[in-house]
Amino acid sequence: MAKTASMEAIMAERRHEPRAQVDLAVQVSGTGANGMPFTQSATASSISNGGALLSGLSQEIRSGDLLWVQYQQRKARF
Repeated sequence: MAKTASMEAIMAERRHEPRAQVDLAVQVSGTGANGMPFTQSATASSISNGGALLSGLSQEIRSGDLLWVQYQQRKARF
């Protein structure tokens, strides 16, 4: 289903933090759904202090998995 402007407005109202609409090349590492450690490149977008949308991951991960996201020299755990 395509998002409409009204749907996007409703979703934006529920967010507690402002989001920066940028695309950043990041390195993501963690343990995949198969139990094996991985590191790979991805894109972080819709970024806030509490998180970001990660795209381009080929590794299967599960909700609640611990991930490290690195951008330049900064690294954070999510």
